[in-house]
Amino acid sequence: MRDDLWLPRPGEKVGRYEVIRRIAKGGMAAVYAVRLPSIAFDQTFAMKLVLPKLRDEAEFNAMFLDEARIAAAVRHPNVVQVIEMGTHRGASYLVMEYLRGQSLSALRRKARGREAPVPMRAALQILAAAARGLHAAHETADAEGKPMHIVHRDVSPQNIFVGYDGMVKIVDFGVAAARGKLVETQTGQIKGKFQYLSPEQVRRTREPDRRADVWALGVVAWELFSQRALFRGADDASTLFNVVSADIPHVEDVPASVDALIRRCLNREVVERPASAAEVADELERIARSIEGEDVTALMSSWFAEQRQVDAAALTAPSEVVTVASPVAAATTAPTRYRRRWPFAALALLGVGAIAVAVVLGVSESEPAAASEPVPEAASPPRMDPPSMDPSSMDPPSMDLIVATMSLEPTAESEMETDTEATEAEPQRMRSRLRSMRASMEAPTMTEMEAPLTEMHTAPTGFGNPYAR
Repeated sequence: MRDDLWLPRPGEKVGRYEVIRRIAKGGMAAVYAVRLPSIAFDQTFAMKLVLPKLRDEAEFNAMFLDEARIAAAVRHPNVVQVIEMGTHRGASYLVMEYLRGQSLSALRRKARGREAPVPMRAALQILAAAARGLHAAHETADAEGKPMHIVHRDVSPQNIFVGYDGMVKIVDFGVAAARGKLVETQTGQIKGKFQYLSPEQVRRTREPDRRADVWALGVVAWELFSQRALFRGADDASTLFNVVSADIPHVEDVPASVDALIRRCLNREVVERPASAAEVADELERIARSIEGEDVTALMSSWFAEQRQVDAAALTAPSEVVTVASPVAAATTAPTRYRRRWPFAALALLGVGAIAVAVVLGVSESEPAAASEPVPEAASPPRMDPPSMDPSSMDPPSMDLIVATMSLEPTAESEMETDTEATEAEPQRMRSRLRSMRASMEAPTMTEMEAPLTEMHTAPTGFGNPYAR
């Protein structure tokens, strides 16, 4: 089943929600901006919809239900809110609050581009708010008042979201551990991004508890202030080795109290770490109050003023079709499905032209025209307009825009990138193929046509956190 033929388009209804546009699509789910119309005003939400190929997978749907149940149970200003869950054409969807802002990973990239660190006070406020959100998750109880023992297990810059208004949210409970989950982690499985795993998760010496999240937040803090990765190695094996064995340098150019707190969080002895994320938040907030400088709200206003306008326009822009000027432009800028279609359309057009020429020549040989009537020229093939692009399949300018950061399994940032080399090489390869066809006037077989296209469009696509690349 072609996903793009099955997935909803702008203006369609999914449950009681109207689709505004598609934000991202990965290997497991697609994320949309949707609105809930009402008499007084419209509300905007984010919706994650399971792809049709997975709608009948029992284990996957159980994991999706676990994610919804865990995230919905946590009610705190620093945790993304889940609104409801439903089904559309047999596939489950999750409706969440729509977040306007950037992930912490985008903030780090912005800092590198400006060749300046994130201001100390703002950085401390972001980390403190993230710690508050984690503590709320750790303390969550079910309807009967029993602790759910939630452990996020995927605390990372991609899953800490900073709003344009300064609000910080923990997102993505897709691999969280909790009491009563429908799908339990199998023995030997490791959940989470390797460079943010705690040593006990790598060694599997004990079940991770809230202090595993405290460790991960310590790694995030160390990298935020140091502007480089702490444990990431050349491959996964070296990364995991570094987590359990590598020396942890002191953080430079920060107050001694900040370095001391980070080192406590990064203690490989679990019992030596802060007992709760609330303890970490208290200390970070105390230090932030003693430091002057730009706070997180002022930081987001100054660093992302232009992007904020672009993101707002992406929600209000009409969904009319955008036409590409040429087939080559369509191949390099249109979504993948159009890049695959136009070569076939061009080849079909050449075939029509060839048939027209053959017919005209055949008629002229078998029935010569009268001397008083000029021989008609073969009609030129009609001009083929390039395919139009549907904005519903295009990502808005900021991929760091919403919650959708909620992935069901960790995804490397590189998996969300476009196969640039394949995209740039495609027009040249297709022009060469068209020239050879004109010379021989032989249409290639379907197998011959599909082979290069298959090769050019097999770049991996993972869902991950589409807003946190």
